[in-house]
Amino acid sequence: MKKFALFVSIILVSLFTLGLSSAFGHDLEESHKIQLKDYLDYETISNPQISPDGSTVLYSRRRIDKMNDKFVTTLWVMDEDGSNKRQLLKGSGAKWSPDGSRIAFMSTDDNDKPQLFIRHMDGEGLVSQITSFEHSPRSFYWSPKGDKIAFVARVPMKDDWSVKLPGKPKGAKWTKDPASIDKLHYRQDRVGYTFSGYDHIFVVPATGGTPRQLTDGDWNVGLRGIGVIAGAPVLSWSPDGKMIAFDGAAKPIENPHWFESHINIVNVKTKDVTTLTKGHPTFGSPQFSPDGKNIAFSGYEKHDTSYPVPNLYAINSKGSDMRVLAEDMPDGPSALNWSPNGNEVYFTMDYEGARNIHAVNMSGEKRIITTGDQVINLSSLSDNGTAALTFTSSNHPGAIAVTSLSRKSQKLKALTNVNADIFDGKNFGKVEEIWYESESETGESAKVQGWIVYPPDFDEDQTYPLLLSIHGGPHAMYNSGFNFTFQEFAARGY
Repeated sequence: MKKFALFVSIILVSLFTLGLSSAFGHDLEESHKIQLKDYLDYETISNPQISPDGSTVLYSRRRIDKMNDKFVTTLWVMDEDGSNKRQLLKGSGAKWSPDGSRIAFMSTDDNDKPQLFIRHMDGEGLVSQITSFEHSPRSFYWSPKGDKIAFVARVPMKDDWSVKLPGKPKGAKWTKDPASIDKLHYRQDRVGYTFSGYDHIFVVPATGGTPRQLTDGDWNVGLRGIGVIAGAPVLSWSPDGKMIAFDGAAKPIENPHWFESHINIVNVKTKDVTTLTKGHPTFGSPQFSPDGKNIAFSGYEKHDTSYPVPNLYAINSKGSDMRVLAEDMPDGPSALNWSPNGNEVYFTMDYEGARNIHAVNMSGEKRIITTGDQVINLSSLSDNGTAALTFTSSNHPGAIAVTSLSRKSQKLKALTNVNADIFDGKNFGKVEEIWYESESETGESAKVQGWIVYPPDFDEDQTYPLLLSIHGGPHAMYNSGFNFTFQEFAARGY
């Protein structure tokens, strides 16, 4: 009997109008319940980056600018135990330099264009803009010596469109000419249109200067794969700073292999590109081992299914001895990080609505590091293996924690509570996990998982309208993390 990973999220919501709510004894303005207007004050935290010595944690806080109807992100810093929280500056995506003396981050320049900046973390805290680039940098990474920063930027593609509309007066503000698309795969989920150019690697001195392009051609640096392993381009410097590993095609790709992505290395000095993997795979997230001898990565070989589950691999940095470290898992690995001694690869994995941290050694022996109905995003490691991460559960909005990955961790302790001002005194709806058997038209049985979110003042003798929020998978799943939308629906008594 075949089982399918189908995920169904079931939430109870009120369909009351303000007039109907009184019939159930509910007041939409009750102070002990979440209200829709609370979302304007709701903040999210992300990207905790622990300093190399493990003493300090950087993180991003995103809030809503009510007056201008947009999100604003600021960089904050705190001590490793959660004390001494303070705002540094506006920006996002911060990363520590290898020696911990500086941070690199993204912000906008005087022309409101995203650029790369450096802040010195000494008493003066001087900030320098190190790119004034025509193409917006992203996915940036410090070199091991801290003297360079590699990043990815989209290089515009020459448009061969030659049709010009006649009769346009000089200075007229007409609609832009149409785009010319000659590729079947011209857009991607969470990326947008991809026909405007190609993503390539650049390197810039950490003191500022002119970026130097390392890769070029009619192909993209970065995975263009299927499913959850598709994402931002991943770069990894070799420990000696001479090579950069990256995922991507490294050659023009023809249909039907638009999803093809390899593990490659580029020589920083000569710009020579070497592709380490073969065939038509979808591989991504390369990470050099601490000694530079191996590269860990995730993905899958050639396939003919909608969503093959990614495996975890390692390959010699010379391109030999490729082997599978972990396979036949419930879901694919993400957030790959080598342990400081190079004996294990840490990763997160989704399973039955939760995401926890796992590890595997070079012999393929796996161990579970964190457990529980929680969703963890592993962001960074210090030199001694202390991890900075975010976690959330059904009744716990996102928070930052630090923990050692060398042993099975204890219960995670939240170091932040950025929504205390709006959630203190509020009653969340109880979240109950359910499982049931379902049967397809072909007679195959499937175990279906779901969650019921009850109104905060739930009365089992009362009748409530039911709203179903259904996700069929398998490319992603609902999870057991905090969900403002579902809680707000349930809080309506609805």
